[in-house]
Amino acid sequence: MDGAINGEVTAEALGALHGFAAVVSFAAPEQLREYRVALAARDGALIPLLSEGDFSRGLTHERHVCVDTTAAGGNAQLLNAGS
Repeated sequence: MDGAINGEVTAEALGALHGFAAVVSFAAPEQLREYRVALAARDGALIPLLSEGDFSRGLTHERHVCVDTTAAGGNAQLLNAGS
């Protein structure tokens, strides 16, 4: 698992570390509160703290690409002919 920390991280470290998009923790409620405060105090994008339930929604990134072939009469090969 590249970029993952498996172990205990302090709330202060969460406030200073960079390069992550989410935090998953099974810590006690008191520790989770400290994590939330540290994450909320960060500059930049909000970092979610996932602590219960199904994490899959918070850990997946899905991207859809739609190609409108209407102008090419429904033929996607005609769109590539110009490049």
